[in-house]
Amino acid sequence: AADSCSVTGASDVMPTSYPFTLYAEMDVKAIGDEWGISFLDVSANNKYYVIGVNSIKKYSMLSRNNTASSVQSTANATEGAHKICGVFTETTLKLFVDGVLLGSSNNAQSLSSAANDLLLGQLRVVSDTQTRNNVRQAMIFNEALTDAECVTLTTL
Repeated sequence: AADSCSVTGASDVMPTSYPFTLYAEMDVKAIGDEWGISFLDVSANNKYYVIGVNSIKKYSMLSRNNTASSVQSTANATEGAHKICGVFTETTLKLFVDGVLLGSSNNAQSLSSAANDLLLGQLRVVSDTQTRNNVRQAMIFNEALTDAECVTLTTL
């Protein structure tokens, strides 16, 4: 069985507003649905902020509060160790992987006030697929890291 980790009800240390940054160093098997870190409402399947590899094998980040805003890579994820960073602001999403800005997009999602839970190696608790991913290191920042900081943080 794969390891998993969760911290629920941590509103005293979780972001309560934009901006924030999620970071994970993770082992990718390139099979899809491999998530590094999720900041979410564990009681809902449609309120989360996540970085990792999506079901179609693309590096991805999602800002979801009932509807979703996202960024995903154009190329498929590759197997092995990767460093992924997602910067979430009120208006923008930016995805960095292995020292490169892979893309950005508009963020049209308000921050869910009930999002005060953190999961490592999985997307959510409600509608859990039981897929777990090996996460070597994970961090959440209560600020938007600069592009230069994200490049430095994710460079292998």
